[in-house]
Amino acid sequence: MVLLLLACMPKTLVPPPPNASVLRSELLIDGSLQQRLSSEAADLVVLYGGEQKGSMDTCGCPRRPRGSFPRMGAYVEAIQRSEVPMVLVNPGYWLEDAQGFDGVQRADMAAMDRWMIQGMKALPWSGINLAPQDLAALVTVQEEAKGLPLLSANADGAPPYQIVEVGGHKIGITGIAGPVPTLTDPLYKLQDPGSAGPTIEALSQKADVIILLAYQASDAAKRLAERYPSIDVVVDAAGYRDHFQPLVVGHAVWVFSHYQTMRLGELRLRLQDGSVVGALDRQIDLDPSMPEQSKLETMLRQAKVEIDALQQQLFQ
Repeated sequence: MVLLLLACMPKTLVPPPPNASVLRSELLIDGSLQQRLSSEAADLVVLYGGEQKGSMDTCGCPRRPRGSFPRMGAYVEAIQRSEVPMVLVNPGYWLEDAQGFDGVQRADMAAMDRWMIQGMKALPWSGINLAPQDLAALVTVQEEAKGLPLLSANADGAPPYQIVEVGGHKIGITGIAGPVPTLTDPLYKLQDPGSAGPTIEALSQKADVIILLAYQASDAAKRLAERYPSIDVVVDAAGYRDHFQPLVVGHAVWVFSHYQTMRLGELRLRLQDGSVVGALDRQIDLDPSMPEQSKLETMLRQAKVEIDALQQQLFQ
């Protein structure tokens, strides 16, 4: 009977909290792609980045433009070649509401979202959180987005989570988003982000590792992480532009996603019995010295030609 009870015990009662002393971080701002890769052993790598705002391109910064899907794609491929179990997650705001202040959909913004979805499909995403801006944009590109692993634990009608199996581990991914004003009525109505408890409880029965993605919902994510010890990782996105050290909140390793994915996050986890026992959080600058994945580079070039032509028509 005791063995049966232990076998049925939910994940929320199993993992001890990780020791903050085993959390480390690195900031990689120069060197080749090969020099920026880590040789440290990991049972699971969580690559994370969001807030692309409907653009596959760089941030557009004149001095040192960073980000872009082609550069991200090159790094993701390098991690895949290392054969370390990997998931790629997006905490939200990857699309942009195409409606203008006059209530009319802008053709250039709608084209950006369509190209963005094509770019998203060219990357091996495991979970993509839905921010209010994404829900507004999906009103017009819902069909194009089919097949993407979208999720939201507090948007009515959206898939509440995704589960993927990598390296012999079942990884449960869910997400929450705070209320942000949009011009377009969203595809699904957002509820209180703190209402994600039932989703996390369901995942605790199905997954070995649980990742919570949070967009503009840090306070709610903190309450959830403190209440549910089954949450192993929190990826927090809220316009962060600085380098922050990873934290332990509840039983979860908490990391901060860089705005517009100018830096790609790489969380290298050591796992034991489904619990995190070590973590290295790495922030990799996606600067001009990084190579570009050829398929995404071609796609970005084609997108820019179309979008530039539409903007010329709109703004003369």
